[in-house]
Amino acid sequence: MEERYLKALEQASSVAERDSIRRQIAAEELAALRKELDKHTVDKIQRQMMKIIESERRRDIQSLKDAGL
Repeated sequence: MEERYLKALEQASSVAERDSIRRQIAAEELAALRKELDKHTVDKIQRQMMKIIESERRRDIQSLKDAGL
């Protein structure tokens, strides 16, 4: 992952902001993959990416709950 994204994720102040950054990363990666792979493969990768993003979102929310915020 690009350094700018890692830094942005570290500095993000909310779950929504981190989620937005992750979705932007996925969109850019998928755009690049569409140029190289067939639609079926890209669709499959997209579904996997969305599952990961949702998992990370749930983890972020749980971390906040655990911290009492």
